[in-house]
Amino acid sequence: MTSPINGAVEAAVRSVMADRAVGTDAPAVAAALAGLYDVLARHLEPLMGTLAVRAIYGRSLHLTTEEVPWIAAAGAVVQAGAGQADALRACLEQQDPSAATEGARVLLVAFVDLLARLIGEGLTTRLMAQAWPRAFPEGAGQKAMR
Repeated sequence: MTSPINGAVEAAVRSVMADRAVGTDAPAVAAALAGLYDVLARHLEPLMGTLAVRAIYGRSLHLTTEEVPWIAAAGAVVQAGAGQADALRACLEQQDPSAATEGARVLLVAFVDLLARLIGEGLTTRLMAQAWPRAFPEGAGQKAMR
């Protein structure tokens, strides 16, 4: 069963892909999907700190490699000094668009699942609704805090 948080990640992925009309252009798909992570990370950094967001990303990346082995390359690029979103984009560009979309979805689900374990599902949902408003029905982020 898909949790509301996982459903929101899937909705965000669908929304960004539809909004950008990226089609089958690998660089456009990669940029759109990495942009989802970047928007969420930038939203979280003032609240949690850059190191905490990086740690959650690193753990999410590790967990994702069990299901999506090729995504480990994004971690290697980060270790070489690139930013996380840039590294993710570069890794996704090397895949066909459907594989890139699935890999990014799995990574984002792992990220928000870890975030929810850390700060709670209600606050995670609220923060996701603020970062990705098109992925949530009107007012869903506020209802999660009640």
